[in-house]
Amino acid sequence: MKELGSVLQMQSEPVRIQTSKNTLDLRGMRAEEAIHQLDMAISGRDSDSILFIIHGMWTGVIKELVLERLRKHSGVSSKKD
Repeated sequence: MKELGSVLQMQSEPVRIQTSKNTLDLRGMRAEEAIHQLDMAISGRDSDSILFIIHGMWTGVIKELVLERLRKHSGVSSKKD
């Protein structure tokens, strides 16, 4: 928010709420299964929709695969950690 004189101006950003419908949980999956699920989830979404991806923390293999796939996938316009 910026205060300009006595006028308060709010910069609006879309609110991103995580729900079961926009979340892909890859924890516990093998690499091949996780990538397949990721590709299906991305392909099934609108171009302006958001997808939350839970990859877990175990060895970091799934995380690295997901990040690499997101970099290369034509259906992904941006990503945030």
